Amino acid sequence: MLPIRVKLAYGGVFISCCLVLFASFITAKAYKTTTNDALTLAKVENRIALDLNHLNLPDDFLKHSGSKDMVLNYIARLNAQLADSGVMVYSIEGISDYPARADLITKQLHAPQKSLTVSFVVASSLFAKDDIAVLILVCLFAAAFTYLLFISERTKIQIAKHEPEVAVQVEEKPKLIVDLQNKTLAASCAVDKTVALANKPLCFYLALVEFCIEHPDVVLFWSTPAGHFS
Repeated sequence: MLPIRVKLAYGGVFISCCLVLFASFITAKAYKTTTNDALTLAKVENRIALDLNHLNLPDDFLKHSGSKDMVLNYIARLNAQLADSGVMVYSIEGISDYPARADLITKQLHAPQKSLTVSFVVASSLFAKDDIAVLILVCLFAAAFTYLLFISERTKIQIAKHEPEVAVQVEEKPKLIVDLQNKTLAASCAVDKTVALANKPLCFYLALVEFCIEHPDVVLFWSTPAGHFS
């Protein structure tokens, strides 16, 4: 049974993966949609500019009322062609039979003989029904990634538990071994190598060792000509 903090950690990884992946998808989709809408608007503007001479638009300068029905039929034909693009022509020179709305994109078209105003409606929905499938795939991918991460961490812990612990060997400092019964001196690092001493030299070295123990800060020097410590 995993501790609660571990469960929360892996839950955070799962949610973070879902958010990052789905946000990346939505960002890419929004960029693509914006680019496609701009291209579609440019094509429609060009189409209207080419068809301008065939449209019976009102002209105040020539006192011509135009034909509203012809313009409405032209808008309907354009919108039928744009049905799957997310772009809709709302009005040309203010002529429209659609309800009033505030999210219009208005363009000013300049033709050789005339300028006119065209209004568009662009669908701005970032989340569609088809995106639910993408969200499910993102959740499945995030769950798989989180599970693989959990398996990897658990394997590392198991390997670490089964690895033999390496004992840290501390190097022991050599010690002086004094054998009073056999009157010998030896070092703990070489016990088999002993030095036999007579009574006086042995007493001298024992007194020297005792002095060094009691006065560890005193430094003794060997005076070579006299053969004595100073």
